[in-house]
Amino acid sequence: DPESIGKRMHRIKRLFDAGTRIIQVAYQRKGPYGCGFLAESADTGLTATGRRFVEAVSKADLILDLSHSAPQTALDCLEGSTGPIMISHSTCRGVYDHPRGTADCILAEIVKREDIIVGVLTMTFFLDAIDNSLNPLINHIRYLADRIGPQRVAIGTDAPVGGFTDLM
Repeated sequence: DPESIGKRMHRIKRLFDAGTRIIQVAYQRKGPYGCGFLAESADTGLTATGRRFVEAVSKADLILDLSHSAPQTALDCLEGSTGPIMISHSTCRGVYDHPRGTADCILAEIVKREDIIVGVLTMTFFLDAIDNSLNPLINHIRYLADRIGPQRVAIGTDAPVGGFTDLM
């Protein structure tokens, strides 16, 4: 959640210089730049500060991650960004209509840009309400590959599942 940057866009370049390479525009709720998926009903897209944020991220050559973004906020990012974009971890609403998933209208815009990768989230409870097997993951991967091309589909995850904090 980049909220701590506020209106101080010079911090984006500092983050890049310190090693940050990927940044999200919004997390779960409405923020200073746009809306996360839990605020979808209030999603009016990028704010004026959000548009400056996206410009600064593009200029710094950071990858803008649209994971967790509400649909209009994501669409505005796709329209306004000249830099690299990805969705590092999501699902497809066309397979399982979970608010955290990526809507087909966003996938249709992604097709227009050849440089965007989408990672399918591996946390099964976001992939299907009942089926906890690998089938929902496969269904999301196939759905995504059919819409944006298999070379642009990746496996993504959000965090360790099951309470693990040390995987070593």
